[in-house]
Amino acid sequence: MVKYCKEKYPKGSWKGQQSDGRFMDGWLYKNLEMYADKISKDMTFLGIIYSSTLEVGTGKSVLATQIGEAWTEIVNKRHNLNIPYNLNNVVWRPKDLIDRAFNLQSILLYY
Repeated sequence: MVKYCKEKYPKGSWKGQQSDGRFMDGWLYKNLEMYADKISKDMTFLGIIYSSTLEVGTGKSVLATQIGEAWTEIVNKRHNLNIPYNLNNVVWRPKDLIDRAFNLQSILLYY
């Protein structure tokens, strides 16, 4: 397990929190770090999160938002950026992603 967003979630941010930050699986975090390094080489990534039972309430949205929050923190640290993670950076439908992509300022880094 890895702790991330330690500055954003200091100890006491929620009831029972015993240390700064949030937990994430170490393997998942390492993969996000790899993607954060590759994004500066004009790489494009696609991730899909689904439930095999097609049910609601299985945690897909929670996982997606946690990945987005950790990804944003890693990219900001690795590339000295200050991209906020908020609802302006989250979409829930494919059409919204296409629309948002044409309206967001590019954040790709070129070396």
